[in-house]
Amino acid sequence: MTDEMKSLLDDDTFELLHLPEGGKVDGGRWVYAVKLGPNDEEQFKAKGYSQKVAKGYSQVQNVDYYEIFSPTARVTSVRILMQLVVQHNLTVHQMDVKTAYLHAPIDCD
Repeated sequence: MTDEMKSLLDDDTFELLHLPEGGKVDGGRWVYAVKLGPNDEEQFKAKGYSQKVAKGYSQVQNVDYYEIFSPTARVTSVRILMQLVVQHNLTVHQMDVKTAYLHAPIDCD
């Protein structure tokens, strides 16, 4: 079992369920980075938590999902915040939460 899978199990982030009547399962695929090994042979390396991805192109809007949302910050917004930090002599802390998406509420099947 991989460390990522163990982390998912330890965090109790999923449970196995029966597929509802009329439901369908979207497929998935593995995403690898190709690296050159010591003798220039190709090695396939999994990329962190994004190694297994859903084939979202098989979903239908307003049937399988209702909205798409991917929060990103514009560079101008970050620059404005940094200017405020400098003006008010504040401290900035940066962090990344790798499993934040796992704890987000889900309001549909």
